Amino acid sequence: MTRRADDAAHTWIYLNSVNDCRAKDGTKTDLLRITSAEYAQVVRDDRTCPS
Repeated sequence: MTRRADDAAHTWIYLNSVNDCRAKDGTKTDLLRITSAEYAQVVRDDRTCPS
């Protein structure tokens, strides 16, 4: 992501492969789609990828 987004304003957040985030099954993906709630948790935890 290039900047933090307001999690309440979006249904889905897309993370690109720059942070090397992986899908829930562990596979590598170029574009990871997460819910706005998951993104809000990532921001609160000061992480770059969802756990």
